[in-house]
Amino acid sequence: MAYVLGTAFTLWMAVECVRRGQTCQWLWVILLFPAIGAAVYFFAEVFDPPAFLWRGPRPASTREVARLQSEVKRLDNGEAWTDYAHALRSRKRFPDALEAAEKAVARDPRSVRALYELGLSLLGCQKFAEASRSLARVVEEAPGHDSGEARYALAIAYEKSGDREGALRTLESLARTTSLPKVLFQLASLQAEAGDAEKARESLERIIDESEYVPSYHVREVRPWVRKARKALASLPNGLKSP
Repeated sequence: MAYVLGTAFTLWMAVECVRRGQTCQWLWVILLFPAIGAAVYFFAEVFDPPAFLWRGPRPASTREVARLQSEVKRLDNGEAWTDYAHALRSRKRFPDALEAAEKAVARDPRSVRALYELGLSLLGCQKFAEASRSLARVVEEAPGHDSGEARYALAIAYEKSGDREGALRTLESLARTTSLPKVLFQLASLQAEAGDAEKARESLERIIDESEYVPSYHVREVRPWVRKARKALASLPNGLKSP
């Protein structure tokens, strides 16, 4: 009975894989590793877990990806390709997201959203220099895009491409308008690398000080950053410890 069920499940997933146009990525996995490969495909591409199982932004569901795929075929405009790129990127399908984002920019070169998706997809594909160029255009046109996340992504792209000065400059600018722990911690790391222990100390202490004022529903997200900030403070020169 188990063999019959396993075979039926494998065939079902193989058919689903072909129907979704994912044969290049998945079909051989399903066929070479019956049942196990089919199970991996099911949980990676078919199963939509309930929202309460996710922390942070939930990836686009497979149904949503399929719907947006139909939309780009029907509309073939910049907005539809941007939405599709965003959905693919949320599922960490970065090469596919990059292809969709490139089409979005080709159809609407002035769209900040399309440029942003292009930059983030390039970042996900580890094409850091290209990502920094695209994200720099976004920040130039809309400095506060995505509540500052565009500038944070630009700083990461700069750092990964070897432009430490650009990353530091971008994070310092962003830190004047936000107290997000990830921003302050990244800024402190670059400040410490640049030999400015005093500024690094100030950035780390901001994480600890401002954690006292976060809403209760954010405490869980902030607590790990506070621990990291305390540990980093203890390792800075002069032996200054956090309060």
